[in-house]
Amino acid sequence: MENPPGFAVYQVDPLKALFFRPMEGGIAQAEMLYRTNVFALIAGGENPAFDPHYVKLWDDSQAQVIGELEFKEEPVAVKLTRSKLIILLEKRIYVYNF
Repeated sequence: MENPPGFAVYQVDPLKALFFRPMEGGIAQAEMLYRTNVFALIAGGENPAFDPHYVKLWDDSQAQVIGELEFKEEPVAVKLTRSKLIILLEKRIYVYNF
């Protein structure tokens, strides 16, 4: 059976699934902002949830996009710290302060 599109959040110690958020298409990477309800999302897979040239900031408590960044090429990875948003492209790294 194929996994449904969306993303899941897991607790590591002890390992258990906390919740699953279904989306209209595939998500390649979801990064949580510390222990908040804000996620940075990169779309991916055969049927991406949105244009893969975007990184979208998703507020799970509001169930909506609260920000987005568009790039000329598809982002490879995204990381969030308490004060920074870091986006890795094939040959560039973008660092944004909150």
